[in-house]
Parts: sequence; structure tokens; C-alpha cells
Amino acid sequence: MLSTHILFGEWIDKLIVSCIFITLPLRIIVVNCQSIRNKKCDIDNLIEITKPDIMIGNESWLHKDIDSTEVFPQWYTVYRKDRKTDAHGGVFLLISNKYLSSEPHDLKSDDTSEQLWVKVQIIGLPDLYIGSFYKPPNKTEEEYLTHLGKSILRIRHSENCHLWLGGYFNPGEIDSNNYSIKQKAYNTKQCQQLIDICQDNYLEQVVTTPTHYTETSQSIFDLFLLITAV
Repeated sequence: MLSTHILFGEWIDKLIVSCIFITLPLRIIVVNCQSIRNKKCDIDNLIEITKPDIMIGNESWLHKDIDSTEVFPQWYTVYRKDRKTDAHGGVFLLISNKYLSSEPHDLKSDDTSEQLWVKVQIIGLPDLYIGSFYKPPNKTEEEYLTHLGKSILRIRHSENCHLWLGGYFNPGEIDSNNYSIKQKAYNTKQCQQLIDICQDNYLEQVVTTPTHYTETSQSIFDLFLLITAV
């Protein structure tokens, strides 16, 4: 049985960080980069301080002409899904070379949804499926989250495995404490869709501190969702 608790969540020069400690121990960092090339020193420092086994990242702003060795440390296996339509978005996963990892063929997504899944194998434990997800604010159509729900369902059909999903969901109109839609929510249909995905798949949301701030408000936009031993 794996358990988690938040070590810290804070906003560092537009780099959103939620550090989650898993009692294996595994250290997982969830970051919203808004251009990882422009924040390489920040990322390198963060890795040096926290020494994560796994990094879940989104808004990498990478493209096919940028080699992974230019931005990521060599002691990680790098998995990426870059946005093809413009120089923004994009998701990635860094898995420590200590662990055997692979990108399952049936979870490779050719659609426009920005999600990426990797299976991590740890001796003596069930397989661990790690996902990175990014939902841009302008993606309000139902289809965008439908692709995510299908991937989660495929993983749940696997026997005796863990599922951990981190990323930038933009769920500011949802009260993540009780999975309810806030008053005056703009896109109630998509809010309810995300709630249904979480509840139908028994996903536990463990981020409890705000990750997005304005002059008048604070919200949890970055989520870490998990299922243990499904």
C-alpha cells in the first residue's frame, strides 16, 4: 500500500511546483514550466535540492528540433509529447534510470489531447502507471477530457497496478475538497465531466494547497490523482 503527503507547493518564478513524497520512498515533482528551456537553471536547482525519482511536467514548450539532452539531466529516462501545432504546451515525464520504464503502446495518444503515460516497474511491487496531463484554458470541448478518461479506463483494466496522474487541469471552478462545482462556474459541463472521471475511477486528489494565485484569489489548478492497487 502506498501513501502520500505533500511536502510543499509553491510558485517559483512562474514555475509551479508540487513536491509529493511517496513512502517507498519515491520522490515525485509536478511542474508547470511555461518553457523549460528558459528555466533550465531553475529546474536543475530543483532537481539538485529534491532529488526526485520521477518528474511530471507540462507546458514544456519543446519541439522536435530540441534534443532532450539539451534540457534534461542524463540520469533520467525522458518521455515527451510535444505540441505539434505551435510552440507552447507539451508534456513530459522523467523517470530515474534506477527503474525500468517504458511507454505502453496501447496508451500512446495520437490525438490532440496533451497526455503521456509511462509504466514503471519496481521489484517486489505492482506496476506503476505514471501520467502527465495538460488542459489549456481554451480547450473546453468534451472530447478533450474524453481521451483522458479512456486512457485511465484502459489502465484500470490491468491487474494489480497503481495509477498516478499529475498535471495542470485548470479546475479552478471545482472545489476539489468535495468534488462540487463552484457558483458562477463558466464551463459547468466540463467541470462535471472531470468530476465524473475522478469519481467513476475512484481517483483520490491529494494536492491541498493553492498552486495558482492572482491579486484577488488563489486556486488549485495542478492536481495529483492516484489509485492504488486497482
